[in-house]
Amino acid sequence: MKNVRIGIIGFGTMGRAHYQYLSANEVSNAVVTAVFDVNENVAKELAVNVRFFSNIDQFIDSHLFDAVLIATP
Repeated sequence: MKNVRIGIIGFGTMGRAHYQYLSANEVSNAVVTAVFDVNENVAKELAVNVRFFSNIDQFIDSHLFDAVLIATP
């Protein structure tokens, strides 16, 4: 089965939790490929193969994901 590429919007408490279990391969065939957050310091916490965006339009236009997990209040 083909991997589902996941984008995460919001990298606060819940966004980080989702990123951690997805990055640990706890969900079969799901891989985080992109993260959006307004805090640019988030980029330091991401794996090399995960692209970070601080601009939502660039995140959406990147087409780096098949599904988006929204983790914002």
